[in-house]
Amino acid sequence: MELIKSIEEVRSKMIEKALEKGDFTNKEVVQLSQELDSLILEAQKEQSSK
Repeated sequence: MELIKSIEEVRSKMIEKALEKGDFTNKEVVQLSQELDSLILEAQKEQSSK
């Protein structure tokens, strides 16, 4: 459940930063997107191991 909270937090930060910068290709937005990808993959691995 903690992982889900982390995913939601990073997702919100990414969207906020993209709107702030007005650009989804901004370096900070891309970094947050990559972090989000990693968290989602981790969650998927956890789900598939159950």
